[in-house]
Amino acid sequence: MRYQIAQVYYDDATLKNCYEHQSVLKILNGHHTDYFENSIISGMQDVALRYDFFAVWSHAHKYKIHGHPIDFNRLEGMMEKFDLIAFQRMLRNGRIFSGAVQRKYQDMFNQIMEGLKMKYRFPKRPKFVVMQNHFITRGYIFKDYCESVLDPAMRIINNMPEASERVDYRGKAKSYNFKPFLCEKLMSAYIEERNLKCAHW
Repeated sequence: MRYQIAQVYYDDATLKNCYEHQSVLKILNGHHTDYFENSIISGMQDVALRYDFFAVWSHAHKYKIHGHPIDFNRLEGMMEKFDLIAFQRMLRNGRIFSGAVQRKYQDMFNQIMEGLKMKYRFPKRPKFVVMQNHFITRGYIFKDYCESVLDPAMRIINNMPEASERVDYRGKAKSYNFKPFLCEKLMSAYIEERNLKCAHW
């Protein structure tokens, strides 16, 4: 089983959060891009084809699974059984914001779905929830997701001025725009239209 996890960090402090394992490739992202890890995911889609499984995670991955380091032996066992494995503590419906901000986010996401001619519409709960790009999947699925959903979605988002509006998130006033949050829900929508065998960690 050949797999690689590209783990993204942005300074010496966040580098210390990354896993120490032969399968992990640490990538320095010295400045926050509008799309966060989504730009790196897109840029590594051809690399993914070299592996049975591939992932791009943030340095904060272990904090999404209760702060415990991942058990790579367990992960390898799961990869023998599933096409995609997702990691998050709360299996919620993908709601990120609230009130008027949530409605704006929902409307933008559904515009993307219409542009991609995909069936899923928010706020319906997807059959399998993936959050914050913390998933690992087969290399050819990673590539197909980028080609058929992520890349065209980012082209649509680039033509949506409202997606560049700054938004409050987790107590950080106007720190982020909508772009990374729109992209992070795309894998859930992709799974809606694919016959994949998925599992949560």
